[in-house]
Amino acid sequence: MSNAPFHRVPHTKLAWVLVASVAMFASTTDGVDARRHWRHYIRGIAGPAPENHVPGSLERGWYRYGARNSRHHRRRLPTNILALVPTDWRKQAADANQGEHRFVSPEGDAWLALSGRPAEEQSPDEYLRSFAFVDGEDVTYLRRERDWLVSFGFKDDKHERKFYRKVILSCDGHRWRHLTVEYPVTTRSPVEQLIDDLSEVMDFTKNAGCEAAPSSSRELSLSPDQQRCVYSSVPKFAKVDLGMRLALGAEVPRDVKLFNFPGEAYACDARLANLRYVVAEDQVVIVDPADYTIVDAISP
Repeated sequence: MSNAPFHRVPHTKLAWVLVASVAMFASTTDGVDARRHWRHYIRGIAGPAPENHVPGSLERGWYRYGARNSRHHRRRLPTNILALVPTDWRKQAADANQGEHRFVSPEGDAWLALSGRPAEEQSPDEYLRSFAFVDGEDVTYLRRERDWLVSFGFKDDKHERKFYRKVILSCDGHRWRHLTVEYPVTTRSPVEQLIDDLSEVMDFTKNAGCEAAPSSSRELSLSPDQQRCVYSSVPKFAKVDLGMRLALGAEVPRDVKLFNFPGEAYACDARLANLRYVVAEDQVVIVDPADYTIVDAISP
């Protein structure tokens, strides 16, 4: 028996054939496993996206749901996705039949739309295929699996505008939710941070709000101690003259600038992360940014 060490196997033609055969078998096995887990849906278009950054994409991985869940709570992202829309973005007319909400930036050069529709009309495969490519778009990144799709790229031939689109199957497979954002490349940084937040909240709330929710005025009921806590934590410089009766359910004018609650107010009630406020007539008026209705008015 030879005492030669294993690593000194002669580099004969037969040895190379054996090595190549093993490698090909391993590659085939991995391919079958990928198809079994639907990873064949993941598809890169024309290489990585510019600067290797795809805002809001699931490149971080669905398998890291637990890690993202922890970060979600640390960052105190709201569970009401509409609360993420910057307060100076204007709401526009939208398709009420699709539950659409559409907003445009103060400069008018960027916009976002959130919508949903029933999922019974088409199979998930057919539905997602229809959103993979849209006329007038140069897709630089596309990732798709059985129940979601992310598409990202440029909107025009000059590459002066970008788009981001996300479609996700929610409500235990009964409803599709959509996010579309279009913006100029010159405003990339702030808008893409917004996309990151919107996308993350979409993931964590995909099965939330599937039932008809009660109105905000019935949801928020602060105790006297909570009211005092909120009132003392809110800066009083944001005073406005609403020119209206501060009644629960009344709608604040859309041109009124709403303010985010300071971090210390979340200790009074965590639901404030989903709401906004203004100060009127020495009262802290709590407003639901989804429909600009008053959900509470706290007196000193």
